[in-house]
Amino acid sequence: MFYEQAHSSNKDYMKTSASINVNFAFPLHLHENCEFIYVEEGCLRVGINGVSFDVHGGEGAFILPNQPHEFFTPAYSKSWLVIFSEDHVPYIRNIVSAGNFLSPVISPSLPDLRERLMSARSNPFRVRSILYELAAVYAEGEAAPELAMENGALVSRIVAYINAHYAERLTLEKMARELGYSYRYMSGVVNRFFKLPLPTVVNRYRVNRACELLADGVERVTDIALLCGFGSIRNFNRSFKAMTGVSPVEYREQKQ
Repeated sequence: MFYEQAHSSNKDYMKTSASINVNFAFPLHLHENCEFIYVEEGCLRVGINGVSFDVHGGEGAFILPNQPHEFFTPAYSKSWLVIFSEDHVPYIRNIVSAGNFLSPVISPSLPDLRERLMSARSNPFRVRSILYELAAVYAEGEAAPELAMENGALVSRIVAYINAHYAERLTLEKMARELGYSYRYMSGVVNRFFKLPLPTVVNRYRVNRACELLADGVERVTDIALLCGFGSIRNFNRSFKAMTGVSPVEYREQKQ
C-alpha cells in the first residue's frame, strides 16, 4: 500500500485513462482525490477499506478521498478510470466528513461516458456536469457499514511513513517506535488492513516507484534500484519481475 502524491494537492485535477485497461490490477494505495473506475466488460474486483466488491460490465466503483483501495482482475476485464479532485464535486466533502459509508458500486446511465469525459476536458462546466452525475448516483446508493474502518487515521500515517522512508532500511520495529505505538499493536494493524507482511507492502511501494522512474527513461536501472531502496540489483530484478511479470529492462522498453 502506498500514498500517491503526484497529483494529490492539485486543485481542479482530473485525469482519464488514455486507453482501455485489459485485466487491470493495482496494489493497495490511497490519495486525496476521488476515483471512479468503470468496467466495460468482464469483472473487476475492487477492494476498499479491506472489503471486496465485484464490479461487472456496465458498472463502476466510486471511491472517496483517502479510502485505501486496490484493483484485481479474477479472470478478465476491460476497464478505464478517472481520478479527480473533490473541488469538482464539493458536496462529496459532506459525505466524507459525516462518516457515511455507501456502496461504491454504481450503474450510471450515461452513454459513451469515457468519450464524453475525454471530449469535455477543455470545458470545465461539461466536465463537472458529468462528475456531478456520477456523484449523484453514488450518493443515492445504499449504506455499506462494513466499510467503516477502525484505525483509519493510523493506516494513513503508516502509508505516509512508508512514502517518506521507502528508500531506507524499514522495519516494523522502527516504524512502531517512531510513530509512537507498540510493536504488537502496530503489527496487528498492518496484518488486519494490509493483509501482507510489512516487507511485502514496502517492496510493492518500491516497485511502483521504480515503474515511474523507468518510464521516465532518465536514470540508469542500477541507480533506480538504489534510489528505490533495494540493496542490490539482484534483489531489484527479482522483486520487480515477481510483481510485474517482466524485468526492469523489459518494462522500460515497453514504455519507450
